[in-house]
Amino acid sequence: MRHHLRTLTVVLSIAFLVGCSATAPTPSPQQLSQGSTPIKRGSAGGKASGLACGIELFDFVPIGIWSRTERAYSAALDKAGARALLAPTYSDSRIDLMVATLKCSAVEGTAVY
Repeated sequence: MRHHLRTLTVVLSIAFLVGCSATAPTPSPQQLSQGSTPIKRGSAGGKASGLACGIELFDFVPIGIWSRTERAYSAALDKAGARALLAPTYSDSRIDLMVATLKCSAVEGTAVY
């Protein structure tokens, strides 16, 4: 029993440290719509969408939740092969589990090539 308690303590400590190491701020919608490179005049394509999730253990230990909006935006760009999104829209959802909360962000917009 003591061995299991020690193992659980070590695992939770590591999860806490990993969650705290993600200090990158979530970019604002204006920063995401501008992209990292200047957008030249290009053709606008169809709709592009992306989804990214993170988990929060015990409503205290964040794992990948701080960068989920940025990752969803990047996923939308990668899927469409686009350089940026025009008029992106953002939505968040969450699923509460017994010991964790799954938090997801979705980004949708018109792809610019």
